[in-house]
Amino acid sequence: MGNVHSRYLLCERAGDQYVGRIVAGLPLQSELFDALPPHFASPGESVELAVRRAFPTWYEIRSLRAVLRMLSASLVQHEDFLRQHLEDDHPISNNTSLTFGDLRNSRNLLANESSAHLTATGVPAHVGIMRRLANLSERGNKTAVASTGLAEV
Repeated sequence: MGNVHSRYLLCERAGDQYVGRIVAGLPLQSELFDALPPHFASPGESVELAVRRAFPTWYEIRSLRAVLRMLSASLVQHEDFLRQHLEDDHPISNNTSLTFGDLRNSRNLLANESSAHLTATGVPAHVGIMRRLANLSERGNKTAVASTGLAEV
């Protein structure tokens, strides 16, 4: 192919990332299309210790540590849902290291948007425009409510 590959095939990663977002079920016609999974914005020693305690066997495999941090962040993010919907005899409920004791203290480290460790990729430009419009609309609603002195319905 010569230098055709380096000249014309520049966007294959972005296309793969876009398709990944579609397959994940993110809403294409929404500002939520650039959503990121739960993750720790700045995982420090406390997060590492909690992950090591929760997954001692798997933590020994160095290449799995990032995955275990993401899993831990997801468990912390969805703790209330899991407690509400898991049966008492479920392995997560019975495993004392997964009962969120250590991880609960890390809840304030969760990030909902891009951080130094994770940024949204494969996001078309129109999603950013939709996000800005949603923010403007939200600010406009808050301003309107504040100026009338009425509570939001």
